[in-house]
Amino acid sequence: MSVSVENLSAEFSDELHQINRRNTRFVKIAEEEGFSQLAKFFRAILASATVRSKLILTGMIAHAEEDPNYFICPHCGLVFMLGAPDKCPVDETLGTLFERIS
Repeated sequence: MSVSVENLSAEFSDELHQINRRNTRFVKIAEEEGFSQLAKFFRAILASATVRSKLILTGMIAHAEEDPNYFICPHCGLVFMLGAPDKCPVDETLGTLFERIS
């Protein structure tokens, strides 16, 4: 069976959508139980996941034919291509601690 980048990205997109839809129940539960700040926190996480999903899908298609190394911050999960920064712009983890994915 031949699989295309478009097929893979469509399946990945569907999977991310399902994950986000399942996680919206935590917002509802928190609101129903009177934990409005926790519900707000869950909504922020879901919004962040939605943005990251779009970036991932865009990157998946754009980088399907490239062969870069990726560097992942071990604390916040930020992804860098080609090389690790001196330190993470999000949480200041030293770049030497980043995980290299090759």
